[in-house]
Amino acid sequence: MYRPTTLMTALTLTTALIAAAPAARAGDLAVEGYAGLTAPNSMFMTNEHLDFRSGQAYGLGVYYTGVAGWEFGADLMYSEADFDQPGPNRISSTSLMAVARKVFETAGPVDYYLGAGLGVIDVAWRSDGPWSVLEDSERVTGGQLSAGLRYELSPAASLFTEAKYQRAFGAARVTTSDVEAEFRRTTLATGLRYAF
Repeated sequence: MYRPTTLMTALTLTTALIAAAPAARAGDLAVEGYAGLTAPNSMFMTNEHLDFRSGQAYGLGVYYTGVAGWEFGADLMYSEADFDQPGPNRISSTSLMAVARKVFETAGPVDYYLGAGLGVIDVAWRSDGPWSVLEDSERVTGGQLSAGLRYELSPAASLFTEAKYQRAFGAARVTTSDVEAEFRRTTLATGLRYAF
């Protein structure tokens, strides 16, 4: 059965980072919210490769920006995508990553960055059968790589687009029968960033 422990831990950490904002100098913290689509892909589960459709993703990030050219923070993301084998099924994930970014500033309003993160991913499986609903999840360690562009709207606000590749380091047991599933997901998201 799905356990929300990872989501609650992630929300608690993110809330703590936001609450700590007054302790930082003005302009040293930034909050990001984003939404996007996951790319179709194939993942190994139940001794075969299953084809996943494009899905959706939502996320929130909090970053410390007080080191020139670098950003350090936490990224919380939820994503989901469906497959049909043998019936309506869904693999979703809730991840919390500690992230470091290298920011490349330009003379104009557009900056770009590269990032890497390590953390935990709660991989959840749900199957809507004709007579019952089956669901389970497991928490695994994972990592992510990202690349993004930001367009400055004002000294505090920016629009950004980011491509993110996320992968679990090991297979997750996502059913009560100990079926293991690999997890990897590529996401393209757009969002708003606010520095304060």
